[in-house]
Amino acid sequence: MKLAKLLFLVLIVGSASLYTSVMRRNRIQTLREEKTVKLKKETATEFELKNWDAQSVRLSELNKTNYILLNFWAAWCEPCIQELPDMMRFQKLFEDKPIRIVAVNVGENWGQIKTFFKDKLQGRPPFEVLSDLNQRVVSEWGTTKFPETYLIAPGGRVIDKFIGAIPWMDTKTVEHFQEILN
Repeated sequence: MKLAKLLFLVLIVGSASLYTSVMRRNRIQTLREEKTVKLKKETATEFELKNWDAQSVRLSELNKTNYILLNFWAAWCEPCIQELPDMMRFQKLFEDKPIRIVAVNVGENWGQIKTFFKDKLQGRPPFEVLSDLNQRVVSEWGTTKFPETYLIAPGGRVIDKFIGAIPWMDTKTVEHFQEILN
């Protein structure tokens, strides 16, 4: 009886692990087919927010020569928290390419944001972090689900909108962005 229970448990755990592996592998395909909203002709809505160093930053200044991955996130959002370490690795991988992550925190003040990064991710990330404390920008962009990421071409044309966490370091994701940059 104990052996049967053990085998059943192994079967359940193995099935869950296989399912998770297959789902992660297919995630970028899901992004391309279902989670991506095509916005080929739309121009990015300009905004100005404060960064980590309390300096005002305009989206158009960041976007002159770089692609921007504009990510809306919150510290209470579990998928947001889960994707942040891979976002950090992704930005480091692409540090010599014309693509930058801009992570806009929604609804939290700088004390909360800095404490979050210190406690959860060992400090300041390698990408721009902005605070939308009053949630004005997230409202103007029409974002309702977190995380939500927009790919913006240099000059301000919105190319794609991804709803949900992105598997940033997945091989297919990295290849997808390498193709865009070539």
